[in-house]
Amino acid sequence: MAYRLSERHTQNKSRFKRMQNPETGVDFNTLASVCIVFGLLSLVTAWFFTFDIDQGQQKVVQPTSAGQTFELGPIVTKKYKEVFKVEVNANIPIQSWSFIEGQLVDAQRQYIVGFGEELWREAGIDSDGRWEEADDNYTMHITIPKPGSYYLQFNVEGNQLPNQLKFQIVKIRGSSIPHLWFGIILIIAGIVLNEIRNRTISQMVSRIQEHE
Repeated sequence: MAYRLSERHTQNKSRFKRMQNPETGVDFNTLASVCIVFGLLSLVTAWFFTFDIDQGQQKVVQPTSAGQTFELGPIVTKKYKEVFKVEVNANIPIQSWSFIEGQLVDAQRQYIVGFGEELWREAGIDSDGRWEEADDNYTMHITIPKPGSYYLQFNVEGNQLPNQLKFQIVKIRGSSIPHLWFGIILIIAGIVLNEIRNRTISQMVSRIQEHE
């Protein structure tokens, strides 16, 4: 069936209005799709920023006394606000804990920023048999404010010294946190807008309840 141009324009306009919220005139379907697409792109960007861009530096030590300081560096930066991933791994004896503290200092050994975490290992026997649990590593992201040479200093405290400690620092592409949170917020907004317009989740829940 053929339509005059004016009739076709009227039909397209009516179809667009049906997609809109009758009260606000907002096209929730399109808005939801845009939010979800850009949210996914933000998550991909966040994932991209987590990649290492150099081999970094690492150091393996065997502590001999509490409070002993270990230094890793120099860490040379050429740009402002470069982001680095710091990894700490400890070989901790059973039934012991250690607090591994780190701090970033400049070439004159002046304090820039500090971090730390308690690591531990436990074991025992219960009704299910022997068990062992451990939290023996942690990862931190630090941002070095301006170009220069820097060092990481570590010391350890605890009821028993680790058998071995491994420190590693690697430069990554950037901070993924802003992109990660922006992506999560956009995806949630897209789901909410889709639910307002189409009731997809509500209908799915209703169908599941009907089959129970």
